[in-house]
Amino acid sequence: MVRYANVIPGKSYRVVGKIYDTETGEPVIISDRQELVEHVTFVLMTSSGQIPLKFDATKLVGYKYSVGTELYFTSARYDTMTASTVDVPVKIVEHNKDLADKEESFFVPAVSTSAYDYYTNTNVTLADTMTDIVDIITFSGVSTTDKYVTEGVIMDTDTMEPLLLPGMGGPVTATMGEFTVKESSNGTGYGKKIRFTFSTNDLEGKTFIIFERLFLVKGRDKMLFWTAYGNV
Repeated sequence: MVRYANVIPGKSYRVVGKIYDTETGEPVIISDRQELVEHVTFVLMTSSGQIPLKFDATKLVGYKYSVGTELYFTSARYDTMTASTVDVPVKIVEHNKDLADKEESFFVPAVSTSAYDYYTNTNVTLADTMTDIVDIITFSGVSTTDKYVTEGVIMDTDTMEPLLLPGMGGPVTATMGEFTVKESSNGTGYGKKIRFTFSTNDLEGKTFIIFERLFLVKGRDKMLFWTAYGNV
């Protein structure tokens, strides 16, 4: 969101935004040496306010970025070559990216899961009175200062509904209380393990998956941040 103030209402303006990598300070290159730049042209009705500037974040997964913005005023000028009036953008404000400013930085998280049986160390589990399934949730490109909560549930692949077992009184679930994500030393992400313990005596021949939800904690509230399925 780009905030503006002290501009002349009723005039045409253009906001141009460019994405920068906070680690290198260089513009993000997406393909064919093209920088990730977006712009929006609008007529302001008030002297102050804010304008949304949208970027395609699908190519930015797993990193932290900052945004640099420029504001242009559209000025009508006479073009002697074409003998006509043309609109010419004139830069009036340039707001350089500040890699240290949290208000100008944003994260595009990459989150993945990988589950295995604690006893077989594979994705094959044996029918037993007590089975432990470990789901590793790997994070990269997320804030290391924010707090998160995870909630997982075992799903029956035949019905894609939560797995219900006799005597359980409800779905097979597991949670992890508030935690922060550390930066990994090798850049591959940082993992957290969530453990499910239940009986698989009645699950011979069955295939099940884990549905994980990651919540971002803000004060007393938590917001759904990410969801994914992991095979077992």
